[in-house]
Amino acid sequence: LNLCTDQLLLLLVPRERIVMLSQLATDPQLSAQAVRARGIARFDGSVESVLKKAPDLVLAGSMASLGTTRVLQRLGYRVETQEMPESIDAALAFIEQTAALAGEPAAGQALRQATQQRLAAVQARVASGTRPLVLVYLPNGLTPGTGTLKHELIELAGWRNLAATQGISGYGTLSL
Repeated sequence: LNLCTDQLLLLLVPRERIVMLSQLATDPQLSAQAVRARGIARFDGSVESVLKKAPDLVLAGSMASLGTTRVLQRLGYRVETQEMPESIDAALAFIEQTAALAGEPAAGQALRQATQQRLAAVQARVASGTRPLVLVYLPNGLTPGTGTLKHELIELAGWRNLAATQGISGYGTLSL
């Protein structure tokens, strides 16, 4: 029931085992797996749409579709609510946790290892010289500061995070 989990499922699970994805899964502006998601039913926000598919497992983020997940749990469906990761270590654990829940632990381990290799390659390419300043500006004017996955990735890639230099921890706002 959320885009982050959609992305992982599309990388970890055979397509024929995925019965539904979030409504954002096929949006190429938001989904890196938009092409692969085409043709898979999308969650329209209603409990009924999930019931029609009778899934064995529903994966949901901790902040989205809370009403839907509660109803599905009361109806006896297996609903696993996952916290969205806010660090590289948590993101790597999230990959393995999602894979295990979906019955694909080997695929999760392989994706975790490939991700770690890609992160190490990026870090190795970063010069020890000048670190340009960057600002990530999200919808509603939010920007990630220290203590976020985005901040860790900015730093790993060799940039300095303007939000962090301005004392923002977690998510905050900066005037443009």
